[in-house]
Amino acid sequence: MEGSTAEAHEERPDGGVWEHPYFWLGLVVLGSVITAAFFLLRFLDLLTPTW
Repeated sequence: MEGSTAEAHEERPDGGVWEHPYFWLGLVVLGSVITAAFFLLRFLDLLTPTW
């Protein structure tokens, strides 16, 4: 016996990379928006006449 009468509490497991999932979700969404904007701008550039 160590001398404490309190029960040992379980430690919350470390979430690691998944501790902040909204950060990773934000990165994925940001990358998707940038990629979509790139292709949208290319499409709009094809529609404008260049004479």
